[in-house]
Amino acid sequence: FCCGVMTAFSWMQDFALGSLTSVVAKSCTAPVERVKIVLQTQACNPVIVSGQVEQYSGSAIHTIKRLVEEQGLVGMWRGNVANCLRYFPAQAFNLAGKDHLKSLMPVRDVHDDFWGATLVNFQAAAAAGLGTVVFVFPFVYPLDHARTLLSADVGKNSTRYNGLVHCLRSLSKAEWRAMYCGWQISVGAVTVHRGVQLGSFDTFRALNPYARDCGVLGAVSTFCTAQVSSLLSIACSYPFDTLRR
Repeated sequence: FCCGVMTAFSWMQDFALGSLTSVVAKSCTAPVERVKIVLQTQACNPVIVSGQVEQYSGSAIHTIKRLVEEQGLVGMWRGNVANCLRYFPAQAFNLAGKDHLKSLMPVRDVHDDFWGATLVNFQAAAAAGLGTVVFVFPFVYPLDHARTLLSADVGKNSTRYNGLVHCLRSLSKAEWRAMYCGWQISVGAVTVHRGVQLGSFDTFRALNPYARDCGVLGAVSTFCTAQVSSLLSIACSYPFDTLRR
């Protein structure tokens, strides 16, 4: 009984920490996320295709400058509330689920069996990502779709949505299936993204000689490990991400 309570507490602790870190991280990177979505979707954005709003150049700096001029500095965080609301349960489920699934798999030492340990890490992370799509996305995917629409809503006086609630109401009035547009592609996107990101992070962390260092060196090395893992996962899943937008 005590073991079960401790396991549940550990899972809840991972869930809470995953939620907190996801909200902080997404809020910090919201301006970059918005620029990415604007550039991804402008080829099919009605106000840009019609010529109502001039097309943005491929330069991130130029896009940021125009967005700030058109909608103000706060506009760079347009869609961030929806992003945080949909992301924190998904990320928390990923982190907590990955560790639980990994504990059920054969233990592999990365130093003795690099590819075997890497495969176990990838399988646990990918399974957690797939579980997120199945159990969490049905509830939060409309928020992700709304985030895309709000972020892609450009122009000084041509914004279509007044906020998250207005955007969700507009989607629900059109057709309920419109709220889940692109969900099928998310299955592959999230599975690959989480599998590579969290799986490679566990592998690299096991190889990091300073992973258990509580000082600056440990923090910096862990941060660099996380960045490398994120870059690998983005490179692998980016085509899926562009398609589902």
